[in-house]
Order: sequence, then structure tokens, then C-alpha cells
Amino acid sequence: MNEVHHSFMLARFKRIEKKQKKRKDFFSIVFSIFVGAGILFFIILLIIGNLKMTRQRAKLDSEIDSLKEKIQKLQEKKEFFQSQIFRARKEEEEYLEEKARDVFDFKKEGEKAVAVIFESDKQGLSENQKDNTFSEKGSIWQKIFQRIRNFLVK
Repeated sequence: MNEVHHSFMLARFKRIEKKQKKRKDFFSIVFSIFVGAGILFFIILLIIGNLKMTRQRAKLDSEIDSLKEKIQKLQEKKEFFQSQIFRARKEEEEYLEEKARDVFDFKKEGEKAVAVIFESDKQGLSENQKDNTFSEKGSIWQKIFQRIRNFLVK
């Protein structure tokens, strides 16, 4: 009986061992499936995140290009307006200089003023001033204007 009992115990132990081994195999398989699914889920999340970032980067790159074009156009406008300002200032200076010469009889440094007096203007001058204005001893400009005056008076 001892032997039967021993073999019965041995058979029972082997059955229990097989059941535990099957449970360990089942749990290891289930664990492996969950770990594999978790890794696969994590990889999918990384791929989706990478796609979103790529789309966002493309959108931002196109925005940057658009802004660069706007900056270029604004710089061209700025240069145009600066040239217009420079031209307007130059024209203003020329206009003011012309008015200063015409209205106030201003002259530049080193220039000499020449007066052209016609017969009608001479009536108010004294005889002494007439002689000094267009004398033969005068400058070349005075001689030229004298000849022009003589030509126009005749």
C-alpha cells in the first residue's frame, strides 16, 4: 500500500506540476501579448506624433516663406519711399535756392552779382551812377551787357 500511495502521490504531484506549468505558460503568453501590445501602441503613438510634427513643420515653413516674401516686398517699398523722400528733398532745396536767388537776390559764395539796367530803369539813376555802371573800364560781363543793351535799345 505504501507503494500505491507513493505512486498515487507521485501521479498527483505530476498532475499538479503540469497544471502549474500550464498556468505559467498561459501567464507568460498573456504577459508577452500585453507587453508586445504595449510596445506596438507606444510605436504607433510615436509615429502619429511624428506625422503631426511633420505637418506642423511644413505649415510653419510655408508661413515663414510667406513672411519672407512680405518682408522683401516691404523692403522694396521702403527703398522706393526713401528714394522719393531723397528726390523731394533735393527738389525742395533747388526750389528754395531758386526762390532765394530770385526774391532775395542771394548768391553763392564766390559768385558776383551782375545787374542789367535798361533805359527805362536808368532814368532814376544819377548821371554819375550811369557812367560807373557801364564804363569801358568795367568787367567783361559789363561790356557784354552793355552791347546787349545797346542792341536792344536801337
